Amino acid sequence: MGSALGVGALAAGVIHTATAKHLEVSVVVHRGGAMILFQMAAFAVMLVFFAVARNRRPPPVTWPVATIATLALALRQVVTLKWTAIVNPLHVAAAGLLVITGVTTAVRHLKYLSALWTTPYGYTFIAKLCAVAVVVVLGAWNWKRVKPRLGDEGAAVAIRRSAIRELAVAGVVLLITAMLVSLPSPRLPSAQRPIAPGSIGAPR
Repeated sequence: MGSALGVGALAAGVIHTATAKHLEVSVVVHRGGAMILFQMAAFAVMLVFFAVARNRRPPPVTWPVATIATLALALRQVVTLKWTAIVNPLHVAAAGLLVITGVTTAVRHLKYLSALWTTPYGYTFIAKLCAVAVVVVLGAWNWKRVKPRLGDEGAAVAIRRSAIRELAVAGVVLLITAMLVSLPSPRLPSAQRPIAPGSIGAPR
């Protein structure tokens, strides 16, 4: 799904550029040069190999190739050796990995959906999600609103204050995370627990 959305986003970006500059799509792709062609090739490899990986017994090279293509696409700007070009891809890649691992961990620990609003673990997890959402909003505000105005003393003060707020809320996220890992995972309701063989009520 992510690969398909990436293809759509790349196509939409090319079309938007072509429309804004009154150019043919082929001209925009040609001007984009090797970078656009590389992105198209990486997405094609990802789509094919992730589709193959859905098979019950995919070839051994399937996941390594798909992973390499994904990382190469996410970190494509690293080859420029420019710090400003490297930071965003690294941030996006790291954030994507955190989202994946965070969702996976939450599903494993919560066990059932209603635990989200009926257990201390669920309450704490919701609090963490809210704090993370605040961090995301502050980061987006810095990127979209404050960063473009940099160049004078007022803008520098504004982004410094906003960054401090973002770091403060990130600290709250870490604090809530520390509380979360100290809480016991919710237990399945007794009606949903598997019955051990030989116990009372177990089928014979």
